[in-house]
Order: sequence, then structure tokens, then C-alpha cells
Amino acid sequence: MASTSARAQYAESAMRLTTVRAFTPSLIGIALASSVARADNMPEIARFNGIVITMYFEEHGRPHFHARLGEFRISVEIDESFVRGQFPGPALRQVLDWVELHRAELTENWQRARLGEPVLPIEPLR
Repeated sequence: MASTSARAQYAESAMRLTTVRAFTPSLIGIALASSVARADNMPEIARFNGIVITMYFEEHGRPHFHARLGEFRISVEIDESFVRGQFPGPALRQVLDWVELHRAELTENWQRARLGEPVLPIEPLR
């Protein structure tokens, strides 16, 4: 009787795994769609050499902004220029140079966004 019980538990576990696998792709799709939609709604604050700099109004955590270049995406902390994500080397250098030039304006924009105020455009890298 113990083997019947073990088989039943195995079958039940297999059914749960199948169910999870059946829903996982749609959940991933929803998460990806949400991420893309959110990226499209971020106010653009600068654009240079194909790099688009954005800042989202409802984000939490350390002050940061987002940069994208084609398929590449990064998040950059304003205070310490800590980078998350992947970006081509020369383009990353340009973003980090731009941060050094505009750190005060970025900080001001972060504060404005946290208050629900519109962010201001920042001079692009020349």
C-alpha cells in the first residue's frame, strides 16, 4: 500500500509541475510586456549618439536613471555611477562621462520625479 501512496504522490507532484510549466511562459510574457511598456513610458531626459536616457517617476531605491542603446539596457546610480546591465564599452564610457557632467541636474530630476513633478531635459553629450 505504501507503493500506491508513493505513486499517487509522484503523480500529484508531476501534475503540479506540469501546471506550473503551463503557466510559466504566459507569466514571463506578462512580465516582459510590463517591462517593455514601462520602458516606453519613462520620460526621456537626454539623447546622444543613439543612447536614450530616461528616468521613471514611480521607481524606488537609490537615485538612478536608465540608458538604452538598441537591445542594450542599463541602470546607473547617480551618486556613484554604479551600473547594472550590459552596454557596449564605448557607449558606456559616454554615459559615465555624461553623468560626471550632469550629476547635479540628474539629482534634481530624481527629486522632481519622486514628487511627481515632470523631469527636465538635460543637455546631451557633445
